Amino acid sequence: YVGEAFSVSMELLALGLRQVHLPVPQLLTEGIRFTRMRPEFQQSSRRASGGGLYNVFLFQTGAVAMKPGRINLTFEVDVNVMDFSNNVFGDKRQLHLTNDPITLNVLPLPKKGQPKNFTGAIGKFRLTAEAEPQSVQTGDPVELTVRLSGRGSIEDTPMPTAAVWDGFKVHPATSKVNYTDARQMNCQKVFKQMVVPMRPEITHMPTLEFGYFDPASRKYISLTAP
Repeated sequence: YVGEAFSVSMELLALGLRQVHLPVPQLLTEGIRFTRMRPEFQQSSRRASGGGLYNVFLFQTGAVAMKPGRINLTFEVDVNVMDFSNNVFGDKRQLHLTNDPITLNVLPLPKKGQPKNFTGAIGKFRLTAEAEPQSVQTGDPVELTVRLSGRGSIEDTPMPTAAVWDGFKVHPATSKVNYTDARQMNCQKVFKQMVVPMRPEITHMPTLEFGYFDPASRKYISLTAP
């Protein structure tokens, strides 16, 4: 689906490689972005191919499709090698490499059942919230901490909020994303926001709401944090 994160694995087979820092393969396809822009590589055992014994470098990241439709996923990379075919001392050459295109069929998000609190998050998530302190005078600030965690790309997802903040003064929220896997497809986004109750009869925070689309069940899910 549009906005859904999926795994990407890229292998670079190299013979006569002459550079210390390997460049990361980049996307040639428009409308696709990596979840991790510069993934670190892992070197595995050598592999025989075409009469040569190649070093194998594995790059792992995730990607997100930004538009629906049929897309040919293509990557490119430039590497420096030594060519000994014409010179015993070797000639340095730069090779421009691309993969055979991988066809993706990216589906649009369904309009039916889309909740009002949906802000574009695709994946599977959990929502929790806490407030400190919980005993205050009218006009005292309260720090609201909201944690949104799960699988999906939520760097740009805004803070889950209440439908109405009646009786509260609400300040702008800050956020920080912590990734829990190398592909940066699983994460926790922590929001912090100062809210101020302005009336003495207030006894609780309004319920926070967050809506997302679950591609596994193909349904919109609404979460609340009382």
